[in-house]
Amino acid sequence: MRPAFRSKLAGIIAVVVAGCGWGRAQAPGVLICDEPREEAQYVSSLLTVARELFTKGDGLKPSQARKQLKRGSCQLALPEVGTRRLAAREICVAARHSHLRIGWAYLCPKCGKWHLNLAGGYVLATSGAVATCFHVAEPGQDVRDGCLVAVDEQDKS
Repeated sequence: MRPAFRSKLAGIIAVVVAGCGWGRAQAPGVLICDEPREEAQYVSSLLTVARELFTKGDGLKPSQARKQLKRGSCQLALPEVGTRRLAAREICVAARHSHLRIGWAYLCPKCGKWHLNLAGGYVLATSGAVATCFHVAEPGQDVRDGCLVAVDEQDKS
C-alpha cells in the first residue's frame, strides 16, 4: 500500500470509529449526552432546580450580580499549592472535579419561558469562589428575572 493511501485510510477509519462511539476517550463517570432527548431532560431538571433557587431567593439575582461585577477587588483564601507530582490522568480527574457549568437561568421576556445559558468555570476555593469569564457572569439584556447558577459534575447546584 502506498503511504498516502494508507494515511487517508487511517483517517477514514478514525472518523468511522469516532462516529460509531467506539473511539471515546472519556474517563469513567464523565457525563456524555448522546441523545437530544437526554440533553433536553438534563436541561429541564437544571431549570427546575434554578427556578426553585430563584423562588426561595437563594440565587444571585441580576441586580446583585451587576453590583458584584463592579467591585474593584476582593480577598480570597486560596488553598495551599499541592507539592505531589501528579500523573496526566490525575490532573485530568482533578480538573474535571473542579469544573462547573455556570451561567444564567432566566425568565425570557419574549416568550415567557425559562431558559438556561451555561458556560464553564472552575472552583477556586472552598468558600465558593469561582473563576469564569466576565461575559458569563454578566447578566444579559434579557435577564431581568432569574439567577446565576453553578452546577458541579455531580449535578449539585
